[in-house]
Amino acid sequence: MEIAISLACALAGMVLALMFLLDLISMVGSGVVERKRLVICLVKLLAGLLLLHFHFEMDILD
Repeated sequence: MEIAISLACALAGMVLALMFLLDLISMVGSGVVERKRLVICLVKLLAGLLLLHFHFEMDILD
């Protein structure tokens, strides 16, 4: 069960990190960087990094 949770956290973290990169590229490409979009983008990055951190913590505890 812990392996499934670890893999799910890793996949979710990677998806959120990729969504962050896509949002950042689209903001820079369009030249319009709004504060609200930037905050949402940074929240995605933070959530992705926290999920990846939890994944590695679960691997260490095994």
